[in-house]
Amino acid sequence: MTQSKSLARFIFLLFLWTNTADLAAQKETPRVITYYRGSPNDIEKIPLSVVSHVIFSVLHLKGNKIAPDNANDSLALQRIVDLKKKKPSLRVSVAFGGWGGCASCSELFSSDSGRTEFALSVLSLSRSFGFDGLDIDWEYPAISGYEGHSYKAEDKANFTKLVMTLRQTLGEGFIISFAAGAHERYLENSVEWKEMMQVADYVNLMTYDFVGGSAITGHHTNLYSTSKQVRSADYAVNYLLKQGVPREKINMGAAFYGKLFENVENKDRGLYQPGNFSAFVAYHRWVSEMTPDNGYVRYWDAEAQAPYMYNTEKKMFMTYDDEESIQRKAEYVVSQRLGGIMIWQIRFDVPEKSLTKIITKTFR
Repeated sequence: MTQSKSLARFIFLLFLWTNTADLAAQKETPRVITYYRGSPNDIEKIPLSVVSHVIFSVLHLKGNKIAPDNANDSLALQRIVDLKKKKPSLRVSVAFGGWGGCASCSELFSSDSGRTEFALSVLSLSRSFGFDGLDIDWEYPAISGYEGHSYKAEDKANFTKLVMTLRQTLGEGFIISFAAGAHERYLENSVEWKEMMQVADYVNLMTYDFVGGSAITGHHTNLYSTSKQVRSADYAVNYLLKQGVPREKINMGAAFYGKLFENVENKDRGLYQPGNFSAFVAYHRWVSEMTPDNGYVRYWDAEAQAPYMYNTEKKMFMTYDDEESIQRKAEYVVSQRLGGIMIWQIRFDVPEKSLTKIITKTFR
């Protein structure tokens, strides 16, 4: 065989191998990740047939080390890890921090010694319980978050250094992810996206809670932006893609709860109107209580690809995810070749109208 023919054959085989690998990657089923926060007695209700990852929420700091808050949390975490005996492919992570749970993070993660001590405590705890990963929920690096929590501009670089220290300490096989705010302030100021995503396995985008902290209604977990609301899942995903974040490292959030507003006048069926945030409403509750018989009428915003409800008599407005919007999100993940969907949280689902099953059916 001549040299030119050998080279041509090599190039053909390389092309074939590369494209076969790409096709295999595209056919891989997206992740179905769920957080779990609750009683150790409900662990058996987690539908193992439809979830690929469970993240126990949430662990905090004791001194400079990660630790469960109490015996019940330890028991719940151990029971979740034990689910791997029934489903060996299941991956279990622990969430760290959470809203109101990272008061000393800015200070602790500002030094090499603090980051190392924390990483070693994660290693020790993972060996004790047998979990597979850590999900960092620092709310928020470099910007204001929970009232009274300190933050500084250096948090952004220190966050990257923290993940690098964790990777060096825990090894390549350990899952390192983080929960990311999907609003502009976080996306632009809290993370060094290029550097971070070279080390982290994936990011769990909290594409929910877009409204609720203000006195104006809107969609809290819409798929697309609208003429009146920039924040959306699609906006956040595209921001990350423009920063060079690999598609397969992005998990889009799905909200198994609604946000209820009161004192909303009947104009445009309550959408984008003044009102007072009233409550979080879990899916298993509103699916039986927020019904037409109780005065709640469902509407669909085609621009946002999101549902909402309005109760004319009670002047109540609710924004939420339902069966249709969850399917649209799952279809979006497939079409955009993203890593998967992250759910907050599995305990809010209902067997007879399971949102989780809609996700997995769409993925498969």
